[in-house]
Amino acid sequence: MWHIRVDLNRDVDGRDLLEWQLGDSPNPFSSSDLADWEANYGTVVSLSASSAAVPEPTSLALLCLGGLLAQRLFGSATTFTA
Repeated sequence: MWHIRVDLNRDVDGRDLLEWQLGDSPNPFSSSDLADWEANYGTVVSLSASSAAVPEPTSLALLCLGGLLAQRLFGSATTFTA
């Protein structure tokens, strides 16, 4: 499927048709590339399990990061009294 190489987003959508219209398919303006797009419109190419496993940051790590940022921004603020 040529759409994987064209816009690298793993789905067949209108953007892939635009790429074909602009001549950015392997065989620019060919009816075979257009037929490939029509046959696969709306599909999503899945990733393999090894490449799809991306560790997400834990809530605790995000909470700590937010606390450090808040301390950095608001911890050094001083109030002046007249």
